[in-house]
Amino acid sequence: MNIRRMRRFLAAAALAVVVGAGPTAVWAGQNQAGADESPFLQRFDQDGDGLISAEEFPGDENQFNRLDINGDGYLEPDEVPPPPPRRGPDAQRIITEFDVDGDGQLSSAEFPGPADHFDKLDTDGDGFLNSTELLAGRPGPPPGNGFQRDDADQDGLVSRAEFSGPADLFARLDTDGDGYISREEAR
Repeated sequence: MNIRRMRRFLAAAALAVVVGAGPTAVWAGQNQAGADESPFLQRFDQDGDGLISAEEFPGDENQFNRLDINGDGYLEPDEVPPPPPRRGPDAQRIITEFDVDGDGQLSSAEFPGPADHFDKLDTDGDGFLNSTELLAGRPGPPPGNGFQRDDADQDGLVSRAEFSGPADLFARLDTDGDGYISREEAR
């Protein structure tokens, strides 16, 4: 990876971490840009010149300067970070984590969520959830923040298997080390 790409990658990662749920969350939800236009650029380019000036930038001066790789005082399309990837929970990872008897499906006894959720997900009524059934009841992410989106079984805890972010972020959020992120830890 060349130096310019490495700096760009590090700047994008820093922005995602530092800005957190601020403008990054807003920009991630704004995905109506044209194929060639960044959602971030579309959201914050107030004067429509295709650039983001320091005055238009939603973060602080240090964040702006880290992203302004060429130092010209504007964020150009190749300097703005891409939107974060949207991934849902991985059904197979969830099954692997909770499948005590190793049969490749979850029984009601193995299911970590409320019994009424299990009953709703068990669409064929066989008493087991396979990977298709586990996510079939979730046509899309529920409204709200990433915690609600990732809490596939809606038990108020996000396991590593449910977590859609990177492993190092999961480890940082799981402050008590119990293998789950609670709502309080997510805040």
